[in-house]
Amino acid sequence: DDETDGSRTITDKYVTDINDFVEGVRNADINFEYIAFDDCYMANVEVVYDIQDITHFFIASTSEIVSRGLPYKDIFKYMVGNPDYEAVINGFYDFYSDYHSPYGALAAIDCYQINEMANIMKQINQNADLEQLDINEVQKLDGYKPTIFYDFANYVNNICQDQSLLQMFNNQLKLLVPYAKTTPLLYSMQLGKAFQVNNFSGLTISEPSLNVLTTGYNQTTWYKATHNY
Repeated sequence: DDETDGSRTITDKYVTDINDFVEGVRNADINFEYIAFDDCYMANVEVVYDIQDITHFFIASTSEIVSRGLPYKDIFKYMVGNPDYEAVINGFYDFYSDYHSPYGALAAIDCYQINEMANIMKQINQNADLEQLDINEVQKLDGYKPTIFYDFANYVNNICQDQSLLQMFNNQLKLLVPYAKTTPLLYSMQLGKAFQVNNFSGLTISEPSLNVLTTGYNQTTWYKATHNY
């Protein structure tokens, strides 16, 4: 019971579309200080862009979470009242660094910063030469074949040759993801083993993925916001 949940088998019976979730929250006239997903693969720019109007912060993992989940006994005290996001991330990291299955990644993302990041990414995409991208050089944060979730910053560093744009990106990323940590290794149920993490920004992107599950990616609101020019 200490292996990862593998993002839980995807079936229509258990899936809630992010847009439906957001619409439900809006219809209830609720705006959260933060939303935390104790689930796999939720910390990606596409999700952040979709939920930006319903929450300030978003706590989520880029990768698989072992079945133990978030260590609430250690971090819940930082999640109530006036949330201490840095302490939440540090508490998660400290717990899993000493855990017998020492695998875990978590980020606290400031959704109020995603629009400016989209503006920067629009400029980066205008100047990117994707034909030169070696997808095998981009940090993978899952065990899917083909990969679905790539490290956001490492992807941008592989497609952006404009140093001024890259500096803008890095500055905005610090605002967008003020707190994020990962253990040196992350586990993949699909691979049946752990893999090395050399690059980690606390966010993923699925744009370069060739996986059939990303078919229709160009219809996401993030894609439209960062490519329609």
